[in-house]
Amino acid sequence: SAKVIGTNNSVYFYGAMLEESSYPTSYIPTSGTTVTRIYDAANSLNDSLSGGQVGSFFVELVKLGNDADASGSAISIQDNSGGEEIRLHFDTPANTVRFRDANNGFANIGGALAVTNNTAFKMAFSSNGTTIAVFGNGSQIGGDYTIVNPLAFDKITINGRMFEINQLLYYPTALTDTELATLTTI
Repeated sequence: SAKVIGTNNSVYFYGAMLEESSYPTSYIPTSGTTVTRIYDAANSLNDSLSGGQVGSFFVELVKLGNDADASGSAISIQDNSGGEEIRLHFDTPANTVRFRDANNGFANIGGALAVTNNTAFKMAFSSNGTTIAVFGNGSQIGGDYTIVNPLAFDKITINGRMFEINQLLYYPTALTDTELATLTTI
């Protein structure tokens, strides 16, 4: 907002912003805790996170279609040596997406979310170091997952194929179920 100050008709702007696209790229719902934006637009990425076993990850994306290359790891959270820890995994042609535990034979974390091509969806997980909760489109998917082997949230890699990311957030703390539900509500 603008406010006229004094008699010289000076105008001071605070927080002015113009978005040219249909998606508000700079809005970050903080859910009562700090958050770091990874990137606004990326189809490949290799970036550092905070490390440790406690953290929350949120993604809003659009699956663009099906082909043989779209099955498998879309987004990977890794340790410092590049070893995959958690994977956001597309199942093709089933049109589902899920998180998998790479340290435990790629076991499912929570359950799978059915997605429709060319329609945005939101998914998030939160790890408290002992268990992981997964939410998609406002609801918990499956039950809490018990972590079998310690995880390290050191890096994130995007393997951009057949999807478009609207927003990608990493919280260095564990979000509550209520915060995850709010964050992922469409």
